[in-house]
Order: sequence, then C-alpha cells, then structure tokens
Amino acid sequence: MGIKTKYFKIVMILKALKKNPSLLKQGYYTFKKEGAKNTLLKVKQFANNRTSSIRFESNGRFEKLPLTPLVAKNRLKVAVVTHIFYIDLLDEIIGYIKNINPKPKIFISISSRIDDREVAQVLHKQGFNDFKIVNVENRGRDIAPFLVEFAKELKHFDLCCKIHGKKSLYTGSQKDEWRGHLCDNLLGSKDIANDIISKFSNDEKVGLVFSDNFGMIPYWGYTWLTNKIEVRKLMEKLKINDLSFLLNQTYIDYPAGTMFWFRPNAITQILDANFKYSDFPPEPIANDGTIAHALERLFGYVARLNGYHFYEVNYSRGLFTKDFCHKNFNQLEAKTLNTAKDMVSLNDCVLFDIFDTLITRTLYAPDNLFRLMEFKIDKKFGVKSNFFELRKSVEGILRAKLPEGRDVCYGEIYDGMHINCRLDLKLIAFAKDLEFELELKVTRAKNEVVELLNFAKDSGKKLILVSDMYLEQAQISSLLEKAGINIDGILLKISSQTGLRKDNAKIWKNLCETNFIDPTKAIAIGDNEVSDAKIPGDFGIKSFHLLSEKNLFLESNIGKSFFERFKSVSDANMIIFGPIVKHLFNSPFYKSDTVINFSKKFTPYEFGLVAMAPFLYVWMSYIYAKHKNNKIFFLSRDGYFLKEIFEHFLETKNLELKQEAKYLLVSRRAVMGAHKKDENSLKNMIYDLGDFNGKFSELIHNRMGLNTDFLDKTSTKDFTIKTKDDRDKAYTILVKNIDIVNLYAQDERKNYMRYLEKSGFFDNDLNVLIDLGYSGTIQNYMHKLTDKKMIGEYLVTTKKVKDLESQKNEMIGFFGDKVESYYDNMIFKYSLILEAYFTSDEGQLINFDNTISPVFKDYSGSICIQKEITEGIKDYISELGMVDYDFLANNSQVKDMSIFMFEYIINKRLMDENLRKIFFIEDDFTGKGSLDILNLLYQRGI
Repeated sequence: MGIKTKYFKIVMILKALKKNPSLLKQGYYTFKKEGAKNTLLKVKQFANNRTSSIRFESNGRFEKLPLTPLVAKNRLKVAVVTHIFYIDLLDEIIGYIKNINPKPKIFISISSRIDDREVAQVLHKQGFNDFKIVNVENRGRDIAPFLVEFAKELKHFDLCCKIHGKKSLYTGSQKDEWRGHLCDNLLGSKDIANDIISKFSNDEKVGLVFSDNFGMIPYWGYTWLTNKIEVRKLMEKLKINDLSFLLNQTYIDYPAGTMFWFRPNAITQILDANFKYSDFPPEPIANDGTIAHALERLFGYVARLNGYHFYEVNYSRGLFTKDFCHKNFNQLEAKTLNTAKDMVSLNDCVLFDIFDTLITRTLYAPDNLFRLMEFKIDKKFGVKSNFFELRKSVEGILRAKLPEGRDVCYGEIYDGMHINCRLDLKLIAFAKDLEFELELKVTRAKNEVVELLNFAKDSGKKLILVSDMYLEQAQISSLLEKAGINIDGILLKISSQTGLRKDNAKIWKNLCETNFIDPTKAIAIGDNEVSDAKIPGDFGIKSFHLLSEKNLFLESNIGKSFFERFKSVSDANMIIFGPIVKHLFNSPFYKSDTVINFSKKFTPYEFGLVAMAPFLYVWMSYIYAKHKNNKIFFLSRDGYFLKEIFEHFLETKNLELKQEAKYLLVSRRAVMGAHKKDENSLKNMIYDLGDFNGKFSELIHNRMGLNTDFLDKTSTKDFTIKTKDDRDKAYTILVKNIDIVNLYAQDERKNYMRYLEKSGFFDNDLNVLIDLGYSGTIQNYMHKLTDKKMIGEYLVTTKKVKDLESQKNEMIGFFGDKVESYYDNMIFKYSLILEAYFTSDEGQLINFDNTISPVFKDYSGSICIQKEITEGIKDYISELGMVDYDFLANNSQVKDMSIFMFEYIINKRLMDENLRKIFFIEDDFTGKGSLDILNLLYQRGI
C-alpha cells in the first residue's frame, strides 16, 4: 500500500471513530491487530448498520464479552424483585442474589401457602436485612406480583434485576435447566453480576439486559403467536401506540422467561400502569394468549421506545447482541431436506400447507396483488375505485356474517362486492377474472418442498393439503397444476369448501375427533407459526415448521439493513422486491448462519437478477413512459445490453414504441476525432476530460484520432505526460499545429456523418440518447457535430454537464442529476462496476472508414459472464411482466429502494470468483490501461 493511500485510509478511520467515540478503543486494537483495511471495513460496516430508534432494527452481530470495562465500585442503587412459588427454590434464588455487591434490596412475592416468616429467617441467615416479603394469590404468575406489588417502589432504584423461581416455563413441564440457564446468565457469578452492573453504570442508554434462550422454545416461539389481541389492549393501556407497527412483524425480540436486569426509567410506562390482579386471568391459564405473555413480549420494545437499548447475553459462550435476539435460529441447522424426509418417514399421515409452503407468488406479499389490481381497474374504468380496501373489507364482512361451519369463498366475495359496495357490475366482473388471472401468472413452485411432497407420496403416506383460503378448490387445483404439482391421490381440505379453518383450530379438531388422522402418527408441514405449528401441537400433531421467504428475508441481515434504511415502505412499493426475495429465499432449508449473517456469494446470473435488474427495471419504466413517441438511440458500447434489456421489457409488457429503437455506434474517441477542433475544444480535450498518464502520442491517438505520423509532420519528439506542465506542453503543440490536427479530422467527420445519416439520426426533430452517463462528453461532441436537438437520459450525470447543456442539448441523470462527486451518489460511486458489465462483444469504436464500415479496437473481454448477468436481469423483468409500466411512476422511494441490493452486494463483496472476473476495464482514455475495479474501489475507501 502506498503512503498516500494508507494515510487516506487512516484519516477516514479516525473521522469515523470521532463520530462514534465508543468505538475508539475497539478501533485502536483492531488497527494494531488487523491493519487499516479491516479497521476501515469494520468502522464502515458499523456506520452502515446503526440501529434505528424508530424501527428498532439491529445490526444482528454477535460480539464478545465483557460488555464494558468493569467499574471499580458499584455506585448504583440496586434492587432485586423475585417471585417464589416453590419454597424449595428459595435457597437457589438467594444464592444467585448473593453475587450482587453490595447487597441489594430484595422484593419477594411468595405463594399464599408459604410462611413469610420462614422466608425472612432464611434471608437473615444469608446476611440480607433489607427486604420486603408479600404473600400473593396465585394469579398472573411472576408478572402480576412484580407490577401490582412492587412497581412504584422499584422506580426509586437505579437498577433492578427480575428473576423468579417457577418450575414450569412455556411447555407446562418442569424446566430446571432453563431456569438455571437464565439465572446463570444474569447472576451466575460475582463477575457476571459486576459486568452487567458495569454496563449499566458506564452506559446510561442501556435499558434492559437478559439471557439468551436455553433452547426449549422453538424459534417460532419468538413471534406474537396468539397474543396480538392482548398486545393491542396493552398498547392502549400503556399509551404506547407508537409501537403498533410492530404488530406487522412476525418475529420479535423479547426476554423469554421474563427474567432480566432493567433500568426503571426504561420501562416507565409499564411500571406506571397501575396494574391490578384483576387484570390477569385466574389459574389455570393457557400457555399463550394472556396479558402476561403479551407483556413479556413488550419489555424490550418499550425500552427502545424510551431511547434505551437492550442486550441479550450468553456468558457460557462469551457473546452478546445489541437490540437483537438470536431467537434460537440455531435450530434451523437441523432443518434440512433430508431431516424433513426422515420425519415424514416416521409418520403415516403428512399434512401440507399450500401457500408459501408448496407454492409461492413472485410478489413480496399477497396484498401486492390487490394493489396491482386496483391500479389496472382504475386505469381501465377511469375511476378511483378504492378496490384494495373494499376487496379486503368485503371478505371480512362476509366471513363475520357466516354461520358456524362456513368460510367465505371466491364467488361469494365478488357477489358481495356489488351488495356491500355498489360497484359497477362490469367492473366487478373484470376484477373477478383479473384476480385469478394474476394468481396464475405469479404462482411458482417451491421446488424443495414439492420434492418433499413427492417423497411422501412415493413412500405411500396419506397426504392432505390443508389451507385457509377463499379460493375455491378447482382454482387451487389449477394453481398447483400450473406449478407442476401432481395432486392425484392427494386430499384437499380447503376452508372455502370445508368451512373449517386452521387458524381457529377447527380443522385440526375435526381431523382428530373424527379419527380421520391419528395425531400421534401425523406431521404438519407449513410456514405459519400459529396455524401450522403451535395449534397442531396443541392437538398432539407433530410439526415441521418452514420459514417463509418473507420471514427469512426479514430475519436476515440483508432484510434488517433494508428496513433500517427505509423505515416504512408501502406494500405497493415492495412489489419490486418480490422477485428478489423469492429467488434468494425460495428454499426454506437455510442454515442459521445464512439467515443471520447472509454471507452468500452471488453468481453472475444472481447478480443480474438481484442487484442490477431492480434499478434497470425502474429506469426502463421511466424511459418508456417519457419517450415512447421519440426516436431512441442506445449508445455503444454501454447500450449493447441496455437495448436488449429494454426490448425485453417492452415484450414482457406487450408495449410498442412509435419508432424503432437503434443501437448507435459511438465512442469518445470517434466523436472527438471527427470534431473540428479549435483552441477551446483542444483545451477541453487536454484539461477537462480527466487526467492522462502516458505518452503524448497515446493521448492524441486516444482522444483525437491522430496517428504517430503527426509527430513526424510537426517535428515533435514524443514525451511522457504526468504533470500540468506536461499537459500545457501538449496543448501548446496542438494549438500551434491546429490545421494539421483538423486535416486528420476531416475524413473522420465526413464518414461519421454519413453513418449517422444512414442510421436515421437526422430524421427527427429530437433524438433521445441512452447511456450510463456521466459527464456528457459524447453527447456534447455529437451535438457540436450535428447541431441536432438531443435529450440524454443517463443513470447519473455529474456537475460537469451544467456547462454543456442548452435548450437543444439536455442531459438528465435519473438516479442522480449533476452530482458533485462519486461519494454523493450510489450509482456514480460504483460506476466502474456498471461499465465492466455494459460492454459489447466488440472493441471500442475507433472511427468509420471510407466504406462507412466501423473500425474497432481489439476486444479482449469475456462476453459469456455478461450474458449470464443479462439473463438474470431479463428473468427479473419477466417476473414483473404483469406490472403496468407506470405502476411505480415518479416514485422516489422505489428509485432509492431499487439500488439497495446493488450497493449491498458490492459493499460487502458478496461476489463469487466467476463474477469477479469481469471487474476489470480498459481505460486508455486516461492512459491507465487495465483497471482492477474492486481494488480501485478499495483505494477510494469504498
């Protein structure tokens, strides 16, 4: 590494660390151990993954303990609150509390059948004199006494620890190991207690610290399960409706087991809520869906709402996470296709969910389909139909009116649209046909799950497909057939036909009570955490839960980074992410490290589909909408694949241009060589088009088309250009010999103008030029050559175009217009990556000969990788073929979203070796020769 480069990186690191003082010590040791490169990457990664105080997303990283340097002496006023239901656990709990120094005040709630004098005697014997003991009724488990008896007093302490001595956790059976694991990670030793207290002491923004889970809870237990109704009530009671968006999330972070350290100010709404025992149901209670289960899931989010962070710790592994739980996703390690087949083999009956299990949609979420329908309906009928809201509302109204044993079906919904909404009958008929037509277009098989289904079928298992769905059985059969799934000999249990749903347990109850299945010999396979996992389990049916594509995305680092950046995204806008999520997460058999860290290396095809296609799709939509009536020229060499992609875009949407789009052979070398030079244009070519490092003969050849015999004619000795003085010398020579310079340009200009005329360039009043961008050099010289009115539509333009524009020469950057530097714009920052891909299989155009045949520079690239990228882009565009070209028009958020994956993959270098092969470009224009793009980006600190 050069001295300047190293100095530049060190400066960048120090600037980043200055903004994040807490990283200073960590950055210093990383720099000493791993050098500038890795330190810069880690600091940048931290900056790119900062936790949002609005969305509560996390960077998802696991860090090493200890959390913070230990304090010399604990100066915080500490309390412990604990619930003892079984007296035989008292000594164990006190043993943990003894690890806190100095001794805390203890608040103990005990069962009414326990003698409080006996508890006091034990506490005195163990050296505790500051305590409060309350006998409580058996109601609300450990949560009610904590909040009803002690909430007001706990607010007077700086820090509190909540633990309890219950023997039954979650499953209703004794779980001493789990209780021990939670307590060990909170109070397992003096060092552990001191470490946690030190974290609270040194960082006033720490609100909650709790243990990770021992593993007794399945990962899908880290969802709302059946608690959403109680959570909504709690949000009203606690006046925390700002958290209501969380109900749209599936997987959540919370201290399972309700043992944790907390700063009272972090959960002040909960402590101030004046809970009463009557708020909690009497025993026995269900193992889910109560106010206690709802509260358990809110502690961390209330802390975040109040500006605090929570930490999940595991001292045995020496790890912690910030504002993020690992949720037992390590359980996914065992969930392979082979283990699924093993589970199927052990059972007589296999029940498969259908949607998001056997088949999926290319849309991000089901609601995308209704948004798309509304757009098409409004366009066709010239109305504001509000179809999205009405369609969902009518379905809910009809379902609520149906008697026991009935569920709404597709035909009834559309019959009800006229009765309940008074929509035009022609509109309703159109919508009814359109909905299923779109369903057929967007349905795809989940290949590995279909393989599992076929394995079960070949093994002679009894197969039942169970779905809560308004679509009728014939329609679902068509969707399955379209996805290539043979359902011969398979029984379908669809709620629209049976009237029995999974989510209210009716179908599971019916199957078991009628002895249609033996629950001990049956297994349910599906993606819904409640209706396909928890509820079947309540009936003794084994489950093999499969994470849906959407939840895999949301729980991956890539999903967390996406929503951390974009906060709130409409379901309509997420339509562009549908093909990406469906491709990346189509397989439910992902290992946990893939879900959490997402370290996948992208092939050229995947890079095209996932990284490049979204922003090209948005750009193509814009170009067609704006210029469908104009003459469009795609400039070589960047336009070679752009034209192919654009034509595929038109084909998939059945669109046409008023005039044929053309691929125009052009280059900076060709137009500058053909241009008649004067002093100003020579000055531009020498000084304004970027530095040049190389021989004078190379500069005049690459930028002006002058051959080496120019040196002989002008008696000029070749020299090296490195400095401004060298450029001054070159300029002086060229100005002095401008007549000779223009003599060379004369034939090139005549031949190039003949080519433009042959290409129809002069047939229209306005020509549209399509290219990547950036400084508008080619368009500027083409305008000077032809004096034609032009609009350049580019991915991005730089501030240099300001001096080149006029009423007849307009230059527009779609993703960034007239940007200052490559640090200001993502497309410009990674423009070299784009240039490496957007290259034709012919070398750069030099000029046209007297027969109007192009003369190319020798081509040394490998076009096959670029073609693989193009196939990925085209497949993405095909997946969105049913989306109207103007559906996302003039949408700034979609524009930003479309670049996200491109940036993410390059920034984290998630590219396989084959893809990396194309990241080299020739840069003769600046005399730099072949450039290693990734290395150059690294040198720029990108």
